[in-house]
Amino acid sequence: MLLSELVLLTELSNYAKNTNSYNGELVKYTSDIE
Repeated sequence: MLLSELVLLTELSNYAKNTNSYNGELVKYTSDIE
């Protein structure tokens, strides 16, 4: 595997983690409103 591919995969997994935590916060916020 090329180093650039490894970096890209790391970036993607970090992005996915950030998106998941963001969605979790959004769900919490939405349930607080109701």
